[in-house]
Amino acid sequence: MTVVNVQVHILQPNNLVVQEIITSTSSVLIKNKPLNATVTFPHNYRNTSIMHTYQINFDTDLNVGDYVQFTYTGNWTLFTSNISVISGITETVNNTANWVATLGASASSSQLLLSNFSQISKSTQLTFYLPLLTPLSPSTYTLTIKAFRQNAGLAQSYSRSVLVNQTTGYIREMKLHPMQSPVKLPVGQTGPIEIVLFLMNNLPKTNVLTWGQIIIKITPNIPAPIVSLNGVPKCYFYDNIPAANCTFDSSDPTKTLVTIFTPVDFNFQQSEVPLTITT
Repeated sequence: MTVVNVQVHILQPNNLVVQEIITSTSSVLIKNKPLNATVTFPHNYRNTSIMHTYQINFDTDLNVGDYVQFTYTGNWTLFTSNISVISGITETVNNTANWVATLGASASSSQLLLSNFSQISKSTQLTFYLPLLTPLSPSTYTLTIKAFRQNAGLAQSYSRSVLVNQTTGYIREMKLHPMQSPVKLPVGQTGPIEIVLFLMNNLPKTNVLTWGQIIIKITPNIPAPIVSLNGVPKCYFYDNIPAANCTFDSSDPTKTLVTIFTPVDFNFQQSEVPLTITT
């Protein structure tokens, strides 16, 4: 916003008597405070289904009536029904977050609107997963995030470029978050990790000619079981069918990797019975 004819009034201490008035005839540009945001994605392929991960820290609370606008230049397909919110949005009976995606004229931009929430607190990071389909044409696009007040206009904004290259292909991804796991343990306690998987593709059994592999990355690092106390980690499909091999690597202080191979005699694609990691 540009302001002209700015006046500064210098007042006497402890009263409202004006001692001096300073007037500026030049224009003054008033900028909104930039938004602290991080957007990550696994690759830059064109015409590909991927997941964009948003991590946003607002400098001020957003309340009922305020809204957040996400705009991609170009033709992106945004799957609002599959958005997964991890943290940051407070809802009530009358105010539940609403996500609406629209496509601009001539497919020049794609917009996502977040509204009708009760509050987004500045003390909590807004984190969510946005599944989308990237544009068909390779180019450098622009992503803009703007937070608006109900009656006071733009509050904060963020902008960055998003490269979409000429590589074409589909990568099937599945996002799991520990906050959504039904298994809860007190701090310091031990127990199995149980994950229900419904994969897009069938993994063949692991034998001489074929193999299927599942790699689970856990962040932050969780310690490996103490073999002398708990035994060697084991993985089971379909309740009691052992994996051909199962390794639990916590050597990296930033993450833990669990590598699981399908059973010797069974393929795997999906099961309502959890894949279990235990000792």
